[in-house]
Amino acid sequence: MIIDNMVQWDAAERLLISRLTGTADLVAVRRWQEQLTAALARIPDGTQFRLLADLFGYQPADLNAHKALRGVVPLLARLC
Repeated sequence: MIIDNMVQWDAAERLLISRLTGTADLVAVRRWQEQLTAALARIPDGTQFRLLADLFGYQPADLNAHKALRGVVPLLARLC
């Protein structure tokens, strides 16, 4: 199982880059969600930014991982 899990904030480009690829279990999805939340917290209030979410090749290891990932989108909508 190879998981590429990365979240990065590029302030100069006002771009939040997020990548989750590979077969991810619940722990990997939660870690990705925590990284996203931490990156969003670093973005100053009122800042307009773009989100690049790369999920190419993402495969949930089980139903719980799939459900956890689906819960991230509403979280992003509330935080943005």
